[in-house]
Amino acid sequence: MYKLLFLSTLGIAAISPAVAGPIMVCEHPGKATCGAGDYETTQKNSRCEKSLCVANTEPPGTPYIQCDYSWGTYQCQVWPRGEELSYSYAATAGLQVSWSGPVYYPTVSVGCPGFGYGGALTVTVTSPYGLSSHNHISLPCHTTIEQ
Repeated sequence: MYKLLFLSTLGIAAISPAVAGPIMVCEHPGKATCGAGDYETTQKNSRCEKSLCVANTEPPGTPYIQCDYSWGTYQCQVWPRGEELSYSYAATAGLQVSWSGPVYYPTVSVGCPGFGYGGALTVTVTSPYGLSSHNHISLPCHTTIEQ
């Protein structure tokens, strides 16, 4: 299995062998004490995840997208996460997404219709107050079957 990581702040996508291991927790991702009108999210970067409160006048943070590839399908996870956030997934013609329209799932399956294709997955995260942020990642469809 290969792991595709997208570092949103650097705009870099890289494929590397998947390494099973725990996610380091920067701060306990339990319930944060948010003020009235604020909402809680769990943010993630390449090293860890943490809980924080976001003011109702601010959009969610820029989405961090992490995808694992196996047998023609990517399983992608998205941060920030939160009970009140919704997610929209869109892909270019070379990919097929499992969800369309706004959903409350921070995960999506992205299929490759054939080897040699590929495209971009765009993720939009929307707050309960209608503010959104988005990011995208290029997902190549491999030309050989994984062993």
